Amino acid sequence: ERAELNPAKDAEKARQVAPFVAALAELAASPTDEATARLIDDFRWQVEEFKVSLFAQELGTALKVSPVRLQTVLDQIRRC
Repeated sequence: ERAELNPAKDAEKARQVAPFVAALAELAASPTDEATARLIDDFRWQVEEFKVSLFAQELGTALKVSPVRLQTVLDQIRRC
């Protein structure tokens, strides 16, 4: 409903999430060890929480997420 009312705002929110979704898809396609796989799974949940924070703020999130936090985790995973 919100997307129909303000498609430009919805597109901006989707633009914010897109790099992390793309990185997640890239990471999921790469072979990893068990420890890195756990980090990737944690990152996946953080991306989902970020989506909630953008698209359904009234639901709240289980943890604090932001593009900066997501990028930090992504950088950590890529160093593994």
